[in-house]
Amino acid sequence: MRKQLLLQTTLLFIVQISFGQKSKLDIRVDEKMELITTVQYLSNYSLLTKSKIDYKKEIDTYFEPYKNHPIIELSKTIQNDFFMGSSVPWYLYQFSFPDFYPLSTFTDDENQIEDYIKHKDTLELYKKELKDFYVKSNFHSFFVQHKNYYDSISKPVKEYINKYDIVTILESHYGEKKKKYALILSPLLHDGGFGAEVNTKKGREIYAFIGPKFNSVSFPNFDTKDILQKYVLHEFSHSFCNPIINKNIKDFEKLNCLEKPIEQQMAKQGYGDDWPTCLYEHLVRANEIVLTKNLLGVEEADKLYDAYYTKRSWIYLKGLVPIIENTYLTNRKKYKTEHYILDYFINYLTEEKNKNCH
Repeated sequence: MRKQLLLQTTLLFIVQISFGQKSKLDIRVDEKMELITTVQYLSNYSLLTKSKIDYKKEIDTYFEPYKNHPIIELSKTIQNDFFMGSSVPWYLYQFSFPDFYPLSTFTDDENQIEDYIKHKDTLELYKKELKDFYVKSNFHSFFVQHKNYYDSISKPVKEYINKYDIVTILESHYGEKKKKYALILSPLLHDGGFGAEVNTKKGREIYAFIGPKFNSVSFPNFDTKDILQKYVLHEFSHSFCNPIINKNIKDFEKLNCLEKPIEQQMAKQGYGDDWPTCLYEHLVRANEIVLTKNLLGVEEADKLYDAYYTKRSWIYLKGLVPIIENTYLTNRKKYKTEHYILDYFINYLTEEKNKNCH
């Protein structure tokens, strides 16, 4: 990785650029996500924390009378088929809460559910039963009873993350503005995160859903530095980076032989046999490294690069990071967003294809 980041250029641009009224980062435990993960927990969903936090016991006790509600069996069926991972919060955040009325329309590129039309009726039933569970179990009462608990989770994360003007930094870096940014802390979620974007009438809202560390004991441990570096920057970046890939997906698809050398490593990380997602993740991680250097310094960025490139085989970072640093950031008058350097990404990967694909 090149040691010289054009940090001064980045900071100068952050100072110079203006987006009008500043959006703020909303950090909280969210009632909708708690409803979703509670149902998943009662359905023995695999992508939740394995830690024995006390919160689970309280859920077991409170929701014992509702463990046979139809949403539980339905959840067990579809979460093993098509409704799991990031598609769950992404889909359910397209609707209001607790009524689940549509907030947006989404394109095929944005749709995270495979064979959506085939499953549409089942998803409608899921929303109906989820709302019914919410009402009959008086879930809102459970949520309100735990307000102090949720506040104790959110407070240290807010205190740390709010030291940085993350929204301004992201919008300055990418040259785009979103309507809303929300960091949702979910005590039941697995050690990791998901991202989601909702295209409302008032503008695009982006969410990062974060779970506690795997080594949590009775209380969920949200590592604040880890959240900033690996999840806030990473998950929010998907909303800016994925459309860049989607904009010219046909040209990128012609380069899919480049997944072969890293196929096994990608599969171990949950990205196997999915070239577009592999591209999303490469571009997000390249920007994440540059942003980390801006916020936390060269040493932290170099450690992150090594973790991704050397230990986890995100090998195309070697070309993508320099494009962002040495082309994009050095001429922001010409390249207002990363959409303007799309050809550089394609050309670099085409060179890799010509060298490595036979």
